[in-house]
This record gives sequence, C-alpha cells and structure tokens, in this order.
Amino acid sequence: MKILITGVTGALGRKLVPYLLKNKEVSILAIHRNIEKATQLFGNTSSIQFATLEESNEIIAFKPEVIIHLASYVTSSDLLEEGKKLIDSNIFYGVQLLDILKIANSVKLFLNFGTFAEYKTGNEKINNTYLYSASKTAFRAFIEYYSSVQNFQIIHLVPYTIYGTDDEKKKIFDFILDGFYSENPVNMSPGLQKLDFIHVDDVCSVIDTLIHSTSIHKFHTHNIYLGTGEAHTLRQVAAMMESILGISPKHNWGGLSYRNQEVMYACANINPLISLNCVPNIDLRSGILTYLKEKGLA
Repeated sequence: MKILITGVTGALGRKLVPYLLKNKEVSILAIHRNIEKATQLFGNTSSIQFATLEESNEIIAFKPEVIIHLASYVTSSDLLEEGKKLIDSNIFYGVQLLDILKIANSVKLFLNFGTFAEYKTGNEKINNTYLYSASKTAFRAFIEYYSSVQNFQIIHLVPYTIYGTDDEKKKIFDFILDGFYSENPVNMSPGLQKLDFIHVDDVCSVIDTLIHSTSIHKFHTHNIYLGTGEAHTLRQVAAMMESILGISPKHNWGGLSYRNQEVMYACANINPLISLNCVPNIDLRSGILTYLKEKGLA
C-alpha cells in the first residue's frame, strides 16, 4: 500500500509513521517543507521517501493510494497576519497537493484531519471556535470538490485532545506535569473545562484500521470523531497524575483566565468507531501512566 503523509514531523506524524511502517507492505512518501528535518527524524530506508510539494514529479511517480493529510498551522489568534498563515497552510497548501494528485490519478482514500474546535457547541453542527478551525472547515469544500471530479473516498477525521505524543511544542499534559516539579506555583486556567483525551497510540490504531477497511465507503464525506466518548476536566487529569506520582502539585488553578472562545465541553461521538470495530481501548489513567513512564517518572 502506498501512503502519502503530510505533516510527518508534527505531534501525530512522529508516532504515526513508525506505527504504519510496522506493516512491511506499506511504503510512505512523506511530504514536508523541510526534508532534512524529516530525514533526520525517520532515517532514510526503502520504506519511506521524502519530497517537498514543489517536487510534484516525485509525487506523481509515487502514485499514492492513500493520503493522510496532517499538515496544519495551529493558532488561537484571530489577527490578520495569523489569518494569512492559516489560509496558506490550511487551505492553499492542501489545494496544491490536490491539484498534483489529480495528475497522479491514483488516490482511493483521503483522510482529512479537522479539529473538534469546528464544533464548539457539539458535534452535530459546525460552529467554529477559532479562525484556525474555520480554515479547516473551509478546506472541506475544496477537497470534496476534487473528490467529486477524481472519484476518491474522503473521510473527515475530527481529533479531540490527543496526548502521549513526542512534540517540540508543549501540550496541555506537559503544562500540568510542570506543576509537579516547579519550585513556584504554576498558573493555570480554572481547569474546569471537560475534554475528551485520547492516547496517540489509539489514534494510530484507528487510522491503521481505516486505511485497511473494506467498508470505508459508508463514511464518504462523513466525520469520524477521534475520541473515547468520555470527558474529564484538567483538574481530574492532574489528580490522576498526583495519585501515580505521589507528589503534591503546585498548580494555581484560576491563575490564568480562560481563553476567549474557550471550549468548555468537548466529547466525541464514537458511534462511527463502534461500527468500524476500532473503539479506543486505552483508558485515561492507563494512558497517563504510559505518558509518565515514557518520561521516566513512573
């Protein structure tokens, strides 16, 4: 199976690429703006190749069957300069890729990553939280147009709060963990927002199931929500860490205000995952334990 993946050096891509390459029948073309960085991260074997979007001939020659579109610019800002970056990275970059794939004429399945922030008031209707999420929604129209012309299947994957990743940028778990080892109190939001936390290994497992599924046509242009179907507050996450570490944290809950447009409740509808028999199986406490073990703390 030939798989093209964008955004391979991001939080999910770093875990997903080696996960998929466990299958010897898989070959990957990693599309990235910085090939040197991607090569240093994954090495250069016969199972993975690297190219920039400008190297369209290599993409066409690879003839990818599955596209996993992870590349994204993320920000909660709505400043004009940020908006320009969002349009360039989250819309135009993807349209450029789609135009190249039109020539290759080999794609069977396109997994397009959105965000739960497209659904501020629930997962039944789009109601964007940020310009970032709005750019993700806007790209849907472009990809669905190309799909209608080229006749490939699209699945819109909507990830909730992924943890357990190895990323250059700090995530919410990292900020919570700081409170256990800081000499001074760590300012946090009130911490009462309830989020659906899903371990990165479960996300990789779901993606692997999807690309090999024979019933994926049932979800063409539909959403598959990547979550567990359970929501926990940030304070509950901190309490689980405390019970494992046996250390009293120094969180100053309420030291920071909630962000404008803060999502206070986000929980995935996992019915599509149930029907595909790929429900996440890592409960939050077990996932936190794994996260802490990987950092040598448990």
